Amino acid sequence: MDSGERVEPPILLPGGRWVSLLLLALLLFGIGYWLRQLYFVLSWPVTSVSVEGELHYVMPQQLEQRIVPQLAAGFLHLDIEELEQSLQQLVWLDRVRVRRLWPQSLLISLEEQQPLALWNRKAVINRRGELFYPPPEQLEQLALPEIYAPTGAREQSAGLFLQLQQLAERSAMALVRFDLDERRSLELELASGLLLKVGRSDQVQRVERLLRIYPAGIEAWLERIDWIDLRYTNGLAIRWRMNHLYRGQELGV
Repeated sequence: MDSGERVEPPILLPGGRWVSLLLLALLLFGIGYWLRQLYFVLSWPVTSVSVEGELHYVMPQQLEQRIVPQLAAGFLHLDIEELEQSLQQLVWLDRVRVRRLWPQSLLISLEEQQPLALWNRKAVINRRGELFYPPPEQLEQLALPEIYAPTGAREQSAGLFLQLQQLAERSAMALVRFDLDERRSLELELASGLLLKVGRSDQVQRVERLLRIYPAGIEAWLERIDWIDLRYTNGLAIRWRMNHLYRGQELGV
């Protein structure tokens, strides 16, 4: 550049300063409006809560006590995980899922425990062989079959009980007690009051053998039978009640 050349200062248009201030004001107004709208969105309340799932043991007031306090946080600030954990503490709930539904609703999906039986009169065992612990006063009121078994045989007992229960139901019978002792010897009680000594081996097969002859050979004699011993390879033994001493051939077994 020629050192002798003059540099002209920039020419300011009339009112240019006011235009810049106006643009700045519009920008600040836009930011403020956007922040206000954002605050409004973030503070949206939850206007409806839907609960889906078939519930038999969980009471509505139990759910209300855990859901309502969480709603104060608003639709977007509500901590979904915290609400799920709070609901999961209800002993009869097995699975919990909470979802937001735009714009201001919650959908809560619940699955209750599927009780299989009482476990040693101290807990309830579900169909997966897992224990859960309702309050003692509720435990006493549950109309469930009873399983008595060593702690280390929990999963084995649940699986075997489920198999035997299904067999009994096919013959219109129901198991009310399953007793597996420390030696893994099994005794069953049916809803009719009939006791079955099943033993340690071939437990499912032995019960199946009884059920094949039960309708024709044993059902009519139930009131006279104390217990049936299935611990025989090719047959069974019957213990009669007092004053009912009948011979096995009368049953056709």
